[in-house]
Amino acid sequence: MGLRWLWMGFALLVIFGARYWSLYDDAHAKYLNVSMKSSAEDRAQIFYDLGQGFTEASSEKATVHASEQFREYRFLFPGGKRVFNLRFDPLQSPGQVEIRRMTVTDGLGNVFFDYDIEQLLPFHQISRSDRTDGRLIVVMDAAADDPQIHIRLEEPLLISQEVHPAYRTELLLSFGLILFSLFLIFLWVAWQDEKNIKKWLCHGLIALGFTLVAFHCLQTAIAILDRSIQPFGGGDTGVFLHMAALEWTNPWFYHGLRPPVVPFLYSLVNGSQNMHNIILLQIVVSCASWLFLASMTSYYLKDYLTKVFAFYLIALIPLNAFMHYWNLVILSESLSFSFLAVFLGAYLWYFHRRSILSVILLAIVALIFTFTRDTDAYRVLLLSLPILFLVVQQFRKNAQGVMRHIVLFVIFITIFVGSNVSTSNMQCRDCRSPHMNARWFMPTMNNLFQRILPFEDRVKFYADHGLPVTPELMAMKYQWASSNDWQAAFDPKLAAQREWNYLHGRQTYMKFLISHPTYTFSSAYEHRGVLLYLDGSEKAWFHDMVKPINTKVLSLFFLNNAHNLKVFMVLCPVSLILILIFYPVRQRKNREGHLVTIPLIVYIILTTIPIGMLIFHGDIMDLARHSFTNIIQLNVGVVLFYLFMVDLLIMRMRRRQHENEFI
Repeated sequence: MGLRWLWMGFALLVIFGARYWSLYDDAHAKYLNVSMKSSAEDRAQIFYDLGQGFTEASSEKATVHASEQFREYRFLFPGGKRVFNLRFDPLQSPGQVEIRRMTVTDGLGNVFFDYDIEQLLPFHQISRSDRTDGRLIVVMDAAADDPQIHIRLEEPLLISQEVHPAYRTELLLSFGLILFSLFLIFLWVAWQDEKNIKKWLCHGLIALGFTLVAFHCLQTAIAILDRSIQPFGGGDTGVFLHMAALEWTNPWFYHGLRPPVVPFLYSLVNGSQNMHNIILLQIVVSCASWLFLASMTSYYLKDYLTKVFAFYLIALIPLNAFMHYWNLVILSESLSFSFLAVFLGAYLWYFHRRSILSVILLAIVALIFTFTRDTDAYRVLLLSLPILFLVVQQFRKNAQGVMRHIVLFVIFITIFVGSNVSTSNMQCRDCRSPHMNARWFMPTMNNLFQRILPFEDRVKFYADHGLPVTPELMAMKYQWASSNDWQAAFDPKLAAQREWNYLHGRQTYMKFLISHPTYTFSSAYEHRGVLLYLDGSEKAWFHDMVKPINTKVLSLFFLNNAHNLKVFMVLCPVSLILILIFYPVRQRKNREGHLVTIPLIVYIILTTIPIGMLIFHGDIMDLARHSFTNIIQLNVGVVLFYLFMVDLLIMRMRRRQHENEFI
């Protein structure tokens, strides 16, 4: 009993400490929040008059995104200082903005001061302004480069550096919730279940979860069949439909404009003729894939409580509004998400069983997954390293069956090489430029125009590596490969640049990144929101479920915001340190259970870092969409880590009573 209470107390301190640390900075910082939508991409700037007038030193900037929806823009506010007036420059160019609200809050969203829209006075380079429904609509002059809105204050504004009372309430609620959850775990562990009620309760709840997912799948399928749910298209939809219409004997089908798996599956359901068949396929595959991963995870967890949580956390992912939406989009995202789930499930099965059947299944799934999206090939490559580690371990032990692991490792490497070859040997009847037979060619042109040409030092680096720098090339600054009706691909004046990019573009960009590590990491870090959160926005996991199901409580286990990320950054290393302390190498004789699975999950999480860097530097265009699969892998890894750690904790608490059940 004493050991259980010790573990409970330690867990309470660590989890609550992580939660407190995650909230601390945002609770003490102050921000000016502007709810605004803009017609143009630009930069906004807020000036604070602290007694010396409006100066650059007392100003803050934020990037403004063109959007038809209101977005929140946050500027650091000088807390503890007296502010006499404010000036807001919504854009630095012509355009139109609509301001709905302006408040001073802390980083948690608690409001300290709410400005009246009437206090906002358009002042400079404003051609028209209107107030309607409590909103301010401002149209900038056609030649505007410094439009200004002044915010008059009747008296100086002083925001105390004290925390908001709601912060203390949130801390108290967090402490109570953590304490209550751990107490329930304590009662669960202490429950002497002679009648095996836990088992039947677990199976019943999992059956209910399976029914919910099946019902959602059936309901959506019926709506698709009666045409009340329509498919959505995207930039590459026509490409996939074109490939799906080709004969399977056509070489363009296998190494064409996109990897072949998605067009192949579309062709199986006659998707080029009936797009509803495609979204029906994607819905069914999605539900089945996540049910598979949920079942595999539940099977390898040992306690019935964590089995139930695992099943619901993973199986209900297709019901999340984000996932549901992309299952209706005719692009490769939906199938990439689904095959990621199957791949991770097969990966867990392989590392627990290591049978010939598990090797065969994992090899097949890896092949399908690799040729779904080009980036997925790098996931397979990175996840071949644990297999190599297993081969070395088996050799050292002179264990039987090592050859099957060697074969699987070779298959993974071969699949990756095949994928890399296919990206450089594309067949396309409509490609008029000889250099467009590589799927990476246009992304490298985008990077050249957007990330290199605007900066003199980077242009010099490229010129030193042979890039022909001409006025025609410099005119493409801030353009895209597709700009001006694909000028970059067909303009004769850019022929030398196309030739150089095809022969040296990828290698030179890689050399630039390696020789400029500060830029390589800092630039990706500046875009961390897009790389960490679906669509670059927070609260995408389980906050919006497909009606009528509401399971927002499950969002606690996902990285919905920076606070969740900070909590994980504390719990993960602390948990691994505790494993090393309480299970030293000499005691870890059985390496087939959680003590193998948990480091494996941590490795799966860590692989999202280099892949995220690859995605960010691979193509600047449509960065958010390209990051989706990586973000899902990160979040599934975090969820798996929590589940297996809680399962290990429960087994540790039961160790004296059930020694044989441990690990």
